[in-house]
Amino acid sequence: YITGQTGSSDFPVVNAMQSQMNGPGDAFISRLDSDDGSLVFSTYFGGNRHEHGGDLIVGSNGDIYLTGATDSADFPTVDPIQSNLTLTICFCYDSFVTRLSGDGSTVLFSTYLGGSQDDKGRAIGLDDDLNIYFAGNTGSDDFPLHNALQATFGGDMYDAFAARIAADGSMLDYSTYLGGEQWDIVNRMAVDGMGNAFVTGFTGSQAYPTTPGSFQPQFAGGINACGQPPFDPLRNCYDVYVTKLAPDGGSFGYSTFIGGGRDEEGRGIAVDAAGNAYVIGYTTSPDFPLQGSPDPGAIIYIAKLDSTGSILEYVLGIESGSANAGHGIAVDSQSDLYVTGALNVPADLFVARIDQAACPDFVAPEGVGVEDLIAVAGHWDQTPADPGWDPQFDLNGDGHINIADIMLTSANWERMCVG
Repeated sequence: YITGQTGSSDFPVVNAMQSQMNGPGDAFISRLDSDDGSLVFSTYFGGNRHEHGGDLIVGSNGDIYLTGATDSADFPTVDPIQSNLTLTICFCYDSFVTRLSGDGSTVLFSTYLGGSQDDKGRAIGLDDDLNIYFAGNTGSDDFPLHNALQATFGGDMYDAFAARIAADGSMLDYSTYLGGEQWDIVNRMAVDGMGNAFVTGFTGSQAYPTTPGSFQPQFAGGINACGQPPFDPLRNCYDVYVTKLAPDGGSFGYSTFIGGGRDEEGRGIAVDAAGNAYVIGYTTSPDFPLQGSPDPGAIIYIAKLDSTGSILEYVLGIESGSANAGHGIAVDSQSDLYVTGALNVPADLFVARIDQAACPDFVAPEGVGVEDLIAVAGHWDQTPADPGWDPQFDLNGDGHINIADIMLTSANWERMCVG
């Protein structure tokens, strides 16, 4: 299942709920068959202006839950908590949350959620009872709040927000700002079975809310040290934040910075059955708490926080001497990690499976077959290092580069421990 934005009037649609683009840019939702990668369904989703699909998740009921952003007054809503756009005259958006039937044919619930300025849903999750958790960024000092831990907008252009909607879509269980005096940006969230919500991203705010006893309660980013004159001359360097909210949203499980003197981001987060949180992203700080001595340049990191948020059990780095970023992470029932990101940007995409039990550090799978394949969708350009859509990548010679070619690469994977 994938979502995003398209401006293409000829975007591939199959069994579509909305077969034509309604505005200059619509969201899309597509499902690919698990066996051959063919489209099971693919549909536009939007009104007469712009939509962005920010994140989606599939529930245990098979339904699809989506969040994103829209500035369309006719965005499709069903039994909404907020039925109308609340924007003033600005080039900005309201966030939305939508539940679709598993076959993509029916909108079961859909609502705006936003204030008078820019609001974007960027991450979504579910608990075992199918309550809906979502998070994003808001520039609105009148963003809709309920049972808020932080009831006032922190400042600058964006605060983070986190919210929960009841499983039947009838009400906001909680909605809160998370932010301080500078930018506070959400990238991803994870939810455990009990309903604890874990949010990560980056912040330049010394006043971002943290908890005593957490791993790093104090901001470490350089003050006014990462600005880019003349546009942003006094920007603080960004720290990663990891925030755990209790199921009712009424308290923090913990909230901590992870960072050094330069910029870093949390790009992805996952939580295992024991409540340990795994965060992936990038850092440019020479004093970032990595194991070993970091090399110059952007380093992909993978960090593990214990269930209390007080102990950073490890931080491992991947560095290749150029621009790097970790983008996504997942954890399975065996605590194996699945990670993706980019090396030597914009050239190389990577996918890795990390067996935490098999090696002291990272280990790839023992014997990789098609059943171990991880497929990643993204976009890339032709570069001198990577020819892009070159015939040499048509491994099975059928004239197309598709999942069948990706499967053939599994024969080249090997088991490897790296330190």
